[in-house]
Amino acid sequence: MSDPLTLETTVGQVAVLQPASLDLFDRFGIDFCCGGDLTLQEAAQRAQLDPDRLLQQLQELERKPDDRNWFDEPIEALIQFLLDTHHPYTKEAVERLYPLMEKVARVHGDKADWMKPLAHEVRGLFAELPEHLAKEEQILFPMILGLLGHPSHGPGPACGPEAPMQVMELEHAHAGERWKMIRSLTHDYRVPDWACNSVKALFAGLEALEADMHRHILLENSVLHPRVRRLLAEANSV
Repeated sequence: MSDPLTLETTVGQVAVLQPASLDLFDRFGIDFCCGGDLTLQEAAQRAQLDPDRLLQQLQELERKPDDRNWFDEPIEALIQFLLDTHHPYTKEAVERLYPLMEKVARVHGDKADWMKPLAHEVRGLFAELPEHLAKEEQILFPMILGLLGHPSHGPGPACGPEAPMQVMELEHAHAGERWKMIRSLTHDYRVPDWACNSVKALFAGLEALEADMHRHILLENSVLHPRVRRLLAEANSV
C-alpha cells in the first residue's frame, strides 16, 4: 500500500498509513472511522471542501519512520496489536469512567438538561462495549487465525468469519452513532463554567476514549476485515 495519494485513495487508507492525517480529518469533520471507505474526493465533497486542496494538505504531511503499514504486516500481528493496545485501553477506560459518570449524574444531574441524556448514552455504550470486545476475542479473531492455518484455532463454522465481521461492523456503526450523540450533548466536550474536577475528568476521559475507538474501528473496518475478505475470495476462487 505504497502508491501515491490520489483523490481515489480512500479515507481509511490515508488514515492507516499516515496517522498524522487524523487530526486533519477531525478538524474538517471527515469520518475516517466508519466512513473510511469513502474516497478523498467523496469525503471532501461531503464536507464541502475543495478536494484538490485537501489532497495537497495530506500530501504535505510527513510520514514518520515508525508508522506501521498495517496493509503489509502479517494479519496475526495486527490482531495481536488490537489485543495488546486497543482492547485493554477500552476495558480500562470503561471501568474507570462508568462510576465517574454515575457520580457526576448523581451530583450534577439537575444543573444541565443534557446531563441525564448524556448518562443514558454513556451507560448504553459502556454496557455494549465489553460484550463486543468479547465477541472479537472469543469468536472473530480465533476464526480468522483458524483461516490462516494456526493449529490452535479450528476452522470454525462453515460460513467462516464473514458473518461475524458483518455483525462487528454493524456494532461499530451503532457505537459511532452513540459517540456522535455524546459529542453533541457535551458540545464537543466543552467543559461548562460550573464544572468541578469530576466533570472535567469525565469529559477528558470520554474524548480520549472516543479518539482511541475511532482508531480501533479504523484498523478493523479498513484493514483487518478487507484483508480477511480478500483471503476468503482467493480461497473460494481455487
